Amino acid sequence: LLWNKGAALTCRVLADGTGKVYTFQSHVSGIRKSRSGTGMLLAHTTHIQETQKRKYPRREMDMPAFFWPVFIMTVGTGRHAKKRAFVSDERRSFGRLEDISAGGCSIRTQTPLKGGTLIKLEFETWDRTKLTAFGKVRSTQRTPLRNGIMHIMFTRVSRKNLNMIQSYVYGIAEEASG
Repeated sequence: LLWNKGAALTCRVLADGTGKVYTFQSHVSGIRKSRSGTGMLLAHTTHIQETQKRKYPRREMDMPAFFWPVFIMTVGTGRHAKKRAFVSDERRSFGRLEDISAGGCSIRTQTPLKGGTLIKLEFETWDRTKLTAFGKVRSTQRTPLRNGIMHIMFTRVSRKNLNMIQSYVYGIAEEASG
């Protein structure tokens, strides 16, 4: 991506091995073209701060979501036995995405599933694009009035959907449309 000269940027850096995330401000001070390509010259601030202690930065989100439990069943016998995943279509539940990252999300729901449960998840993005992902409930945090928050780790997400999630988390979607 190339931004115009003077554009303000927020940079996030993941410290290798520690999982710590640092944030600092920068701006585009110029564009340099050479035979090997075009590059941006950035002027960074001297102030850097730790923002999240996560491998994947999260961003708050308040969108409706549907989820279904997924069951693993053995089909066949003996050497020909294979494990298959089946989505339990009749057990669809509703919740609201509270936050999302490239690694997973949190869903507030009245019907939380137990930790370890595999799920299929569908939700619409800020621009009405439907996304589907598969995940595993890592833990469930009970809240008053029969509600709960499920913390989900993604196990399978298409590259296209992962890119859309990343563009939302890092704010690229808003910059492109604004």
